[in-house]
Amino acid sequence: MTKNSTHPEAKYPARLPSTLLERIREKGRVNNRSINQEIVHGMTQYLDGLDELQLLIATMKRQLVAIQST
Repeated sequence: MTKNSTHPEAKYPARLPSTLLERIREKGRVNNRSINQEIVHGMTQYLDGLDELQLLIATMKRQLVAIQST
């Protein structure tokens, strides 16, 4: 996040396996992002994907209930 962001930044030191850090570093290099930016991007993508998955599961449950009640 940049200092101009409307969201305050929080520092959270994390211990990562060296192999994971190297993967993140390489992804960041390819995507022209810092390690921190790559971690934030990856976590955002992951959490957004979980949100979409939860919506899909809820929709499928409703459809299953509708099918079972016919």
